[in-house]
Amino acid sequence: MGTQAVQQRYLIYESGYSHAVVHLVDAPDPTEALWRYLWMAVDADIVRQADGSLEDDGIRYAHPLDFIEAGFKRYGEWQMRLLLEPTAEESCTEVFCGDDAESVDYVIAECRRKFGKKRAKAFVWYIDEGMLVTFYRKSKRYQIKVLKRYLYNYEGGKRTIKVWKGSYERLMDSLYLLPY
Repeated sequence: MGTQAVQQRYLIYESGYSHAVVHLVDAPDPTEALWRYLWMAVDADIVRQADGSLEDDGIRYAHPLDFIEAGFKRYGEWQMRLLLEPTAEESCTEVFCGDDAESVDYVIAECRRKFGKKRAKAFVWYIDEGMLVTFYRKSKRYQIKVLKRYLYNYEGGKRTIKVWKGSYERLMDSLYLLPY
């Protein structure tokens, strides 16, 4: 008899042009939660390829996070969190805390000094090691080209900024998923 994957509940927050939306997704892991979100909340016509890439409206994305960056991160905030089991039993609890715009602007400005390109657009991912600042440019319709990523970490009174190189799989595995 096979074992059944334990379902967990994920919160996916997106804000963009005019409003914010919170999605709750049940899935066995963050990657599957992302796929379910894409199919149910974004576009049921998204095609999942055998290599983990996806296709939407004839455009290929290397990974679901590539799609999220091109379609959401460059327009506003997009984050995923794991809702811990006791959360559902609380009568009132904090489950998500969005970006502090001043902190994000500061971190991007600090990383921009290392990057050197004053006009490049940027957004932030929260990962286990700190804040990951992604500088990009629009490359094609509904696509971006990542120019460089920097990991910003402030720990023990010491700030470090270093180039971050990694795949979308590594980024997915590194996403900070705790509520706050």
